[in-house]
Amino acid sequence: MHPSLQQVILIALLVGCLGDTPGRNGSPGNAGRAKHPRQSTCPNPEDILPCECTFDDQLGAMDMNCSGVLDEEQLRQVFLAEVPDKQFRALIITNNPHIRVLENGVFSDFTFQRIDIMDGVLEVIEEAALTGSASTVFEMNFHRNNITDFPFLSLREFSSLENLNLHYNKIKEIPVFESGSMKEFYIFGNPLAHLPVESLTGLPNLKTFGASECDIPELYPGVFDHQVSLRNVYLQQNRLTRIPSGAFRTSGQTIFHIKLCGAPSWRMTSQSGSLPKISFSPLIMNVIIVPHPPPPTPHPGNPLTCGCDAAWAVLNPDLLRQLPNAHCESGVDLADLDPGIFDSC
Repeated sequence: MHPSLQQVILIALLVGCLGDTPGRNGSPGNAGRAKHPRQSTCPNPEDILPCECTFDDQLGAMDMNCSGVLDEEQLRQVFLAEVPDKQFRALIITNNPHIRVLENGVFSDFTFQRIDIMDGVLEVIEEAALTGSASTVFEMNFHRNNITDFPFLSLREFSSLENLNLHYNKIKEIPVFESGSMKEFYIFGNPLAHLPVESLTGLPNLKTFGASECDIPELYPGVFDHQVSLRNVYLQQNRLTRIPSGAFRTSGQTIFHIKLCGAPSWRMTSQSGSLPKISFSPLIMNVIIVPHPPPPTPHPGNPLTCGCDAAWAVLNPDLLRQLPNAHCESGVDLADLDPGIFDSC
């Protein structure tokens, strides 16, 4: 193995996954983003009914809650109101059974730093529905709706957007889109059924990617090639049965956490019974694989014959320390093997 390339896979054979995936329950957002404390400038309540404005005295920020609107036209009328201040911290619409479409220009010239439209029946967000907040919004949460059409291509205009949460909708495809600011992208629970190799090429600063429960059957080598900052990848509960060499290759050196829990069965692309020499270069990472259901073997996981294909790990003390639970098919721990038996490899 070339000394400049570090290839590590830490396989934790657990009974179940520990901890929740970040973003799963929606994030409250960064409340400290209000620029300066200010006097309450909430509109007159009558002017924005049935929406409600609340004011955070400590941070000097306004939030607009429109969960009670009855249809798209009523929502549009609220944001045609003449109010003294149209710069809000958050727009909140939760558990609304009426709003199915966010139409272009629906929010007029109102701006938001966070948009939370969750647990409703929203199906379509038109291309220019959110662009009024393109320079201000840093977080958008649309989880648990019925969204089939999301304006991914307009996100190149969103210069401050860091967190996009679309989990549990009905999105079938991620087009190639651009965002220089996005750091967290969650789309788990959508029926993607595949993850094209170019899906994330336009997200150069992505740190966390979550695509669990998306019915993805295969990972293509190169899908993370253009990532230089990626740290967390969540792919639990998909249909992955094999991990090809190069599947988690990146341009950076910072990936440290990958979850692949709940796979139906697992096979790494290598000769059967050998330690897969998968190219993760140049990074060190933690891979958690929890087969489901557990394989019927006293040594759960991928059995190792500990032939020459394991030499790359056994002969590298630094890598071997990262494999505390790895063992051969015979039950011998990898760390207990005599490195001399690999001299002829």
